[in-house]
Amino acid sequence: MMRFKAFFQKLSRKRLSTGALVYYSIYLILIIVFFVGMTFATVALRNWLVNFEASQPEHKAEQVFSQHFANPDWEGLYEEYGPIRGYEFMDAKDYASYMDRTLDNSRIVKYKTSAGLSGGEKYVIRAILEDGRYFNFATYTLKDLNKGTDATANWQLAEIKLMVWGSQPPERPVEPTTPTEPSEPPTEPSVPPVEPPQEPVLYHCTVLADPAHTVTVNGIPLDESHIIRSVTTKAEDYLPQGLHGYRLVELYIDGLTEAPEAVLTDKSGNVIPMVYDEVTSTYTQDLSPTPMGDGEQTAILSAATTYCKYMINAATKTELKQYFDTNQQIYATITGNDTWMQSYSSYDFADNQQVSDYYRYSDTLFSARVTLTLNVTRKDGSVKIYELDTTFFMERQGEGWKAVQMTNVDVQAQTALVRLNYMQDDELLLSELVDADANRITPPAVTGGQGEVFLGWFTKTTAENGDITMNLKFRPNDSGSVILPADYTLEPMTLYALFQAEEG
Repeated sequence: MMRFKAFFQKLSRKRLSTGALVYYSIYLILIIVFFVGMTFATVALRNWLVNFEASQPEHKAEQVFSQHFANPDWEGLYEEYGPIRGYEFMDAKDYASYMDRTLDNSRIVKYKTSAGLSGGEKYVIRAILEDGRYFNFATYTLKDLNKGTDATANWQLAEIKLMVWGSQPPERPVEPTTPTEPSEPPTEPSVPPVEPPQEPVLYHCTVLADPAHTVTVNGIPLDESHIIRSVTTKAEDYLPQGLHGYRLVELYIDGLTEAPEAVLTDKSGNVIPMVYDEVTSTYTQDLSPTPMGDGEQTAILSAATTYCKYMINAATKTELKQYFDTNQQIYATITGNDTWMQSYSSYDFADNQQVSDYYRYSDTLFSARVTLTLNVTRKDGSVKIYELDTTFFMERQGEGWKAVQMTNVDVQAQTALVRLNYMQDDELLLSELVDADANRITPPAVTGGQGEVFLGWFTKTTAENGDITMNLKFRPNDSGSVILPADYTLEPMTLYALFQAEEG
């Protein structure tokens, strides 16, 4: 500032020419512009650095950690990001009490992990206990909202997932030991026994019931996501719209904080009785078929024997019409086919007639399987044996029953769909019901972290002492499919994608 003042004083003592005056004026203006520009550039640079720092995932990750986990409000955290998968019936107070007991005097840290298929940045929250054990109790994922655009990255919290100890007991890191003298036998480090933090008592429940009914467990209705098996029969292919055959769903729920109490109600709200097995914690609805009436058995045997007699010209169409609906395709098929035999000496039915696989679909429709043997003696004395093994669908018409369909298919053979859940870390990738007798399944494609190799899909078993064993179930081929053996039957499973570090 003093230098500028001296400069102007010097100018005031001299008489400057017009050219010199212009020169010094421009010189002064350039100096002023330079300093103003530097000021703006400094401010802009500082703002850019602030924005750049804010655009980095680590910055946002630290913000999320500080806000939610540095001094956690367990109840508030659960109310905002609960319930926990598999522990849906744990409430906020249960969770807060559990976490207070489990994490007493522990150190909470975060570390970055593979984000799986999410394409974002994923962090695991770990509690390190005073005795050195640790376990993970939450994860959170960040997403770049501007990904795929030219705009600066904008990392924001995508989700927080809470976990409980459950099937992942705390681990104790292996600590290095000081080598002993060769002459001294090695000694085990003295580690006092540590009781694990008390977990909430958790229960599970299985319900076997007709899918037309509503199941509630501890007052909360179960939905399709709880179905792990769905059973039907091939009779569905032969029934008119609105009717169905034997149906059963197996629903499963775990993570209950109270002993299960299941209630089954029909569409009118009437309670359907169930039997409870305390050992397996399973409720079962009685789906035993209604016993067959004498009139129904007589009608279906008459239809079967009349059909056989008609096919050897021992019965007329008039007799056939007594037991078959003439408006149905089955009557036209029978009367349009060639008969089994034109001439013979005699016939008789063996004493092995049997009616089985009875099922009543409504008050006016039932089916049953008839097996019998027809012996036809030819004129030369030889015997031709005809074996009938056919299911008839009988409909009440007036005071009697008439056959409306017949098939050699075992219509009461059961077909089942089972649920497969595919997991990567704690992320559910896919949940689907597949044919239990499928010869091929296609798991979702997965990618691991850098330098990791996919080993396959594993199931998890947990021993009473908390030890976890991973069991290889499926390893997809190059096209991503799994070819199953011909005699293989799928069961409901939760499958985990397992990776290992690539060697070398």
